[in-house]
Amino acid sequence: MFVPYQLHDSVLYDSHDTHLGIQQIINKISLEFWWPNMSQDVTTFISSSNSTVTWNKDGPREHIHMDWAFMNRIGNLLIVVNSYFNYTDAIPLPSCQKENIQKCLMCLFILLGLPKVTTSDNTPEFTALKGWLSTLGIKNIYIPTYHPQSNGQAKRAVQTIKHVLSAWNPVSDNWYPYLQRALFNH
Repeated sequence: MFVPYQLHDSVLYDSHDTHLGIQQIINKISLEFWWPNMSQDVTTFISSSNSTVTWNKDGPREHIHMDWAFMNRIGNLLIVVNSYFNYTDAIPLPSCQKENIQKCLMCLFILLGLPKVTTSDNTPEFTALKGWLSTLGIKNIYIPTYHPQSNGQAKRAVQTIKHVLSAWNPVSDNWYPYLQRALFNH
């Protein structure tokens, strides 16, 4: 499909989010699109530091990271980190079912606004949300299982929360203050 000049940047931004090499991005784009000097435009776009800086700078509501923390006697905690503010929330859920996650995320979206992008593990719990998030206009990035560092903000939040909650006295059922402390320390 021919792409008019006004839409070149949109195609380039959408293709650059994969962070592939220049030739791989050219190959990817050329499967669906074409315009004169496309290869040169891709090379210039990827090589320019401005495109990378602009792409990596998230706005306040643009990008969230999600992960799970499982704690004995507490259960499942959905960890959500806003990449701009590093605001972290940990929400206890009775199970990792799609419906529970959707309700939880919708509450967060009502409070914080819809993100443009979510990053999460490539697990069934998160991949089940793809269609729902897509209908909300949210793009999904699933990290490869062999590269968990790609979701580093959420992974660090999980470590902090688990560390602080490990100090919780299991005799007491009041673990919530420890969770608040963990979120404060993150």
